[in-house]
Amino acid sequence: MTKRFTFLIVFLILCATIISAQEIKNRHIPEWLIGNWIGTGSGAPGFGTGEFSFSYELDSMVIIRKAHSTYPSRTEGKMLTHDDLLVVYKENDVFCKAHYYDNEGHIIEYTISIPDTGNAVIFTSNAPAGQPIFRLTYIAYANQQVFIEFAISPTQTPAQFRPYVSGFARRKY
Repeated sequence: MTKRFTFLIVFLILCATIISAQEIKNRHIPEWLIGNWIGTGSGAPGFGTGEFSFSYELDSMVIIRKAHSTYPSRTEGKMLTHDDLLVVYKENDVFCKAHYYDNEGHIIEYTISIPDTGNAVIFTSNAPAGQPIFRLTYIAYANQQVFIEFAISPTQTPAQFRPYVSGFARRKY
């Protein structure tokens, strides 16, 4: 019962955050996101563990996110590794764009939106016509935790986003 209630609360916060952030851009990345994180999640690849960090680099001209996660392979006893790099950069002196690269060869360009509350950071891909849209969402949660969801909309219709992977991370000290 507690898991269902927690999921419901997070789902409602996620929906409200995404709705309020749809047209909000050009806000600063909230400081609560900067740091080292460790977490667990599940989704299409299965249950996984991982860690990631957000840090200012190059005299605070960019924010770099490095992430490493492992998931069970469909082959018994093996684990899959996923590594990625996200480079958040400024336009007009505000962090509002990002480039994503991973060890599977994916490259994604994102636009960043942040709601007035500052409790979320939403990366939405800039996909060409006929390509899926990707959305990566971080929502600040109680006790130095963050909810993370990577969702895909195969039709370029935001209402059709479906979670691919989601989970919680806690600040790593």
